[in-house]
Amino acid sequence: YAFQNCYSLAAVTGLEDIDSNVDERIIGRYAFQNCYSLTCLRINNLSKNLTIRDEAFEYCNGLSYVEIYIGNGAVLDVGYGAFRSCNGLNSVYFGSSNDAKIILGNYAFQDCKSLTYLGISANTKDMEIGSYAFQNCSSLLFVENNSKDLVIETSAFARCRCLRYFTDDGSSNGTIKSIDSSAFNGCWSLETIRVNGLTSLGSYAFGGCYALKSISLPDTVTSMSYGVFYGCTGLESAKLPHNASVNILSESTFYNCTSLKSFEIPDTITSIDDYAFSGSGIESIVIPNTVTSIGSGVFSNCASLRSVKLPENASVTEISYAMFSDCTSLESIRIPENITTIGQNAFYGCTSLKTMTIIINSTKILYTGQNAFYNCELTTINFTGTQSEYESFTTAPGANAYLESGNDAIKNTAPGLTVNYNYVEA
Repeated sequence: YAFQNCYSLAAVTGLEDIDSNVDERIIGRYAFQNCYSLTCLRINNLSKNLTIRDEAFEYCNGLSYVEIYIGNGAVLDVGYGAFRSCNGLNSVYFGSSNDAKIILGNYAFQDCKSLTYLGISANTKDMEIGSYAFQNCSSLLFVENNSKDLVIETSAFARCRCLRYFTDDGSSNGTIKSIDSSAFNGCWSLETIRVNGLTSLGSYAFGGCYALKSISLPDTVTSMSYGVFYGCTGLESAKLPHNASVNILSESTFYNCTSLKSFEIPDTITSIDDYAFSGSGIESIVIPNTVTSIGSGVFSNCASLRSVKLPENASVTEISYAMFSDCTSLESIRIPENITTIGQNAFYGCTSLKTMTIIINSTKILYTGQNAFYNCELTTINFTGTQSEYESFTTAPGANAYLESGNDAIKNTAPGLTVNYNYVEA
């Protein structure tokens, strides 16, 4: 509380010289809180560790810039809410000599509405940006990260709606080690982020980043949670890491990515979770044979989807619940011999679906769930087996092979339906 509420205090100097014989210098909790007239904080050539404790400069609305330079191997630890709601703060820069470490605590610069620039020196060995550290910094435009092994924690930059660039100075020195849940959620303007060196991505890490058009995740990534690109409506190109550690395309990864027209699923992927591409702009997709598990609604509401290749391996036996529901551009589908179940609502509302090709094997019985083909207009079924085989698997006890809500069996559906028996694929 040393200078708390000193409303006329305009400058503080010499902090780097305080008791130079001690290994750590401390600016105490609430030390300068509500010092409205304080205009800048500059600490030069700090050779020892510095701790700025919780809420030390909170509500210093006249503070326009913060510059702190620390020496070889020193540690800067900025506490909880230390600069929170400094509404006049425009620029923050952390300079360092070799192997310095910087820790920004939770809420450290939250709600600094005028902040436009954050810079981090190339000599910073490790840096941690705590949860909500820059949340709601609604004017933040540019983060220049030249540190090594940067850790960005939960919602650190959430709702920084003007943030456009998160990159280095062009030297490729800056690396990000991990990006936690919702770290950039709601950063509407984010266009560019360098993610070289990245190892993990938390849930909704880039959720709602509408301006993000392209991202290529390096092969160093070993962990990806769900919804990473949820609602990134401007995303046109995305590349996933190609390594055995990332073998799950998690739930809602590309949910409502309406500009994503094509995507190559790496052959390291073995599982695609629920709604992974739901509502996206995907036009064509090949699911590799390495995939052994496919969740519900994976391609639901993909209104532009025209072409699908399902995996052909013994582990995938079902087209899951609502997997292609409301894919209104889908005109044909090939059911490979490993598929024995078409789940409930699988092709619900696929109003353009006219042709289905069914590949038979000697033991196949096709089980079709309720409303699997509701509101489809199938006119042609190409069947690789005989008429008797077709009738046996569509009428077998429990087969329940219905096209519309339990009314008509496949062989007796809409007038004009043609079944081509003994069909040979080109």
